[in-house]
Amino acid sequence: MNREFKTFLAALVLSAILGACGAPAGNGPETSGTPRPNGSPEPVKTMDPRYFPTLPDEFRRIHENGYLTVGMYAEDRFPFFFVDERGELVGSDVEMARDIARQLGVAEVRFDRSARSFEELIDLVAAGRYDMAVSKISITLNRAQRVLFSEPYLSLRQALLVNRMRLAALKTRQMTDPIELLRTNPVEIGAMAGTSYMEFAREIFHASEVVPYDSRERMLEDVRRGDIAAAFYDEFEFQRHINEFPDVLLDLQFVVLEGRKDNLAVAIPPSHFHMQAWLKEYLAYLPPLDIGQLLDRYGNSPGEPGRGTE
Repeated sequence: MNREFKTFLAALVLSAILGACGAPAGNGPETSGTPRPNGSPEPVKTMDPRYFPTLPDEFRRIHENGYLTVGMYAEDRFPFFFVDERGELVGSDVEMARDIARQLGVAEVRFDRSARSFEELIDLVAAGRYDMAVSKISITLNRAQRVLFSEPYLSLRQALLVNRMRLAALKTRQMTDPIELLRTNPVEIGAMAGTSYMEFAREIFHASEVVPYDSRERMLEDVRRGDIAAAFYDEFEFQRHINEFPDVLLDLQFVVLEGRKDNLAVAIPPSHFHMQAWLKEYLAYLPPLDIGQLLDRYGNSPGEPGRGTE
């Protein structure tokens, strides 16, 4: 890292620190700064113009355009990104993308939601379509060969909803653990098509058939009927479903895979090493985030008030 970039990075990190000490962001329109609690827009960070000639290409392009281009999956993923009852794009990933833009010194974020799957989103990042993608993206070994990732900003645990009748039929005196039973028997494991969970499922359940689903609701219906032995997704998605429909536990067993993390990170084009370094510093100054905080802020589903908004 040369002296000019170190100086440039230090200036941006200082801006991020000062920004982190300010008031928390609320929800605002897509192309404006996220409002402070009092309704006034949070100011965009500024940089000494002397540093502009030394900016790496990925930063120079953002400043020349005057906006940050962010890739985001086409379908809503509450509470990370979703359209609220006012028709506005909101959520924790949306807020973070807007804050990244402010810390970089531009007021506008342009969200591109044309990707119809997470794998397509990764392909578009790899092709340089966006400055970055902030979209509940899981780090996988396959994806890490195609794009760069920031440090994780949130870790979820991988989980299963297992049909109790199908599980009972697999149990023996020697083996009762549901995860081991699914690992060693040729059963059907449902996972969402075009997501990291297709890759995760094939890594873990070698003996099983991994069944792709385009609809989470269809996958959950099939596992409850016993058409598949288990559904595989992150604990947050399943916990939301259980909170909404607690009677599903009469037919299904909720199992968390301890030690199996689903790390969420910002995806960056493969040549943008300076942006990766900047994001590492940016995320280091953010307070730790967990899923409980997101539910406190946004509630359990769109339209449901959270227990706190600050």
